[in-house]
Amino acid sequence: MTTKDDNGEILSKSVLDWLTRLGAIATALTTIFALFFPNLGDDAKRLAYAVAILLLVGSGAVYYYQRRRVGRVEGVETVEVLPEVEEPSAPTAILRGSLPFEEGDLLPLRGKDIQQLYTLVASSTFRFGVLWGTSGCGKTSLLRAGLAPMLRKNGYLPVYVATPAKEPRQAIYAALKAGVQIPGTDDPKLLLEILIARFNDSELRALCFDLNIDYENLRGQGKADKAMELVTYCERHDRVSALSQALRNLRPNAFTPDVSKGTPAEQLPSGKEAGASPGQADEELGLLRVAVPKGKKIIVLLDQFEEAFLGDLSSGARESFIKWMGACVADSDLSVAFLVCIRASFLAQLEQLASYIPNPTSPHTMYQLQNFDSQQAKQILVNAAKTDAIAFEPALINAVMHDLERDGIIRPSELQTVGTRLKLKNIRSLDKYVSPLLARVLIIVFNPIVDPASGRTLIETSGWNDPDALVAEYIQDIQECSDGLVIYQIVERNQFVGRVEVSEFPVKADGFQYQPQDYINALRGRIDFHVNDMVDYGTIIKEFNLLQRIANNEFDEVWLFGFPYSGFYESTMAGKDAFWCNSPPVPNTEQCRRRFIILGFNYARGVGEMLEDLGHRAESIMQKVYKSKLGNANLFERFTLYEKIAPGQANVGRIHFAPNSVRDYDWANMTPVRSFCDDWYQFPNMTGMVRTVNASEWGRGDIREHHKWWLKHLPKAQGTTDGIANNWWKYIINPNNVD
Repeated sequence: MTTKDDNGEILSKSVLDWLTRLGAIATALTTIFALFFPNLGDDAKRLAYAVAILLLVGSGAVYYYQRRRVGRVEGVETVEVLPEVEEPSAPTAILRGSLPFEEGDLLPLRGKDIQQLYTLVASSTFRFGVLWGTSGCGKTSLLRAGLAPMLRKNGYLPVYVATPAKEPRQAIYAALKAGVQIPGTDDPKLLLEILIARFNDSELRALCFDLNIDYENLRGQGKADKAMELVTYCERHDRVSALSQALRNLRPNAFTPDVSKGTPAEQLPSGKEAGASPGQADEELGLLRVAVPKGKKIIVLLDQFEEAFLGDLSSGARESFIKWMGACVADSDLSVAFLVCIRASFLAQLEQLASYIPNPTSPHTMYQLQNFDSQQAKQILVNAAKTDAIAFEPALINAVMHDLERDGIIRPSELQTVGTRLKLKNIRSLDKYVSPLLARVLIIVFNPIVDPASGRTLIETSGWNDPDALVAEYIQDIQECSDGLVIYQIVERNQFVGRVEVSEFPVKADGFQYQPQDYINALRGRIDFHVNDMVDYGTIIKEFNLLQRIANNEFDEVWLFGFPYSGFYESTMAGKDAFWCNSPPVPNTEQCRRRFIILGFNYARGVGEMLEDLGHRAESIMQKVYKSKLGNANLFERFTLYEKIAPGQANVGRIHFAPNSVRDYDWANMTPVRSFCDDWYQFPNMTGMVRTVNASEWGRGDIREHHKWWLKHLPKAQGTTDGIANNWWKYIINPNNVD
């Protein structure tokens, strides 16, 4: 706590203010007493001052208590112990879509997991461990809302890193720099940004109280003005470090950035700046040593660790990072441990750590997070009546359980998607419910090794897109366009992995297979590409045993990722009674009793082109659905009308033609036309709604924005019309629903 001399100018003014207030109150009371109690005489003035003093002392006590209370957690001053996470002032919303739970949220039904994982990490011998589970089981929420606050509460320093990204060591150091007291956090500009962005008025008052600075005497009216004046005052009186520490005491997470966005290397302190010895082999380890407060231990929570094995991180950078992490784990003088969080399908990749980290997959240092069973999932929806103020009727809850349960489990992410949709649409009863469409996917990525000496792949050398990033955005777009009805999951069940990477070029239909240098030469224009470009689907089907596995319900469709001139159709269909799906059916697949789609994606292109593949798939399937309907009864034909072919009757158009297009891909056309496109949002209760539209509606030529606009207009309602489901996604996602 600072002395009065340090704060003389503010304290003097404060005393004068209190004396002025005392005089004003006493004068007012004297007048009142003289008016209503004339017999008091001179005693009225003395009584008035006595009452005024009592009022000021009482209000001062309340003021002190309120300020002090803000800086405490459960009765313990934050300056005396590591701050704990404040309990939410109201029940945490339990249905939140794709948003993870954060510190301060109450994580439902995970108390046992939090305790067991904490017991593992809090062991005195813990240096490295693994949290693993299938995609969507809630690993991120467990780290952020469960483990991190418990570690902090018990004296550890959790440092959460959202993803290894392209520079995993920089991501970790960015979080360390922000989360613990090391050089670089006393920047007045940074402190001002944090005060304005992350502190409310009550917290700012508490901060001033801890610094013995009178908040009321800081110039300015709003929070931003007061914060600026506080920082300026601390700069003027050489108290910036005290402000930084007081801020940290009050809000330990205030300096924590979103490290998933990365931190420029030049903003990270070097080992030399942090006090490492000049001759030290690894200056970064020196930074870690000085960063840890005496008697404390840093636990690095490294989320989405599978990213370390994907496209953005080269094999050399990955090995360097693993070697560095191994050095940290092996250094007994370093009070740092790592908990990596990884999807089940990438567990085998952890063996790459064995050269530097002893037994990285030891069952004693691994924790599996399970999905929900139906009873747990049901409890979430029941609890929503209290936490989200929406009570679902039992019949609706049972229907959701029936639709989401696969192999005895329900994925929390899928429950969130469906439950949040019901909440936002205010659907409480079964009569308004539209069943979600779950589709399990096998992804096959053809990423050939093109430099045998270094092991570098085509994606690494070309700089083309990361297929996993494309998949994530594509799935998100489909979920948005279908209003949350379509839920894709990349299969991770038992020992089956839903993503396979192939290090060779696929075989063409005529038996040709590129050699690495030949393909590179063709790509650079030195030689021609192979003339018969079509891939041999039969070879792919046989190699991955697709027909049997589709028949066994292991997955529902297949996504192929390749490079330019891979030879894939945009979409094609296989299985019994397969029909045209923007290409002829795959021959010799009739023995598989289920139809399934094979999509062909190009990782040299973007999500917009992936959505175009889906659009053509939708067109082919819906044409099949409405094949027997003629004239006005063919609603899909009406849906696809555009001005050029039906003047004055434009609706939504086709995937290549917006309502006003005059040629293929003419999505930037700004010519206004009248369209019935909005009427499809009301399907099947259409009223003939019409208005003028142009390319400003669908992205002014942006392929992704147009295709999202088109897909959003596809009907997704309850019931049937003329024997056909009002939810067209039912057919598009599952062609087995087509007669």
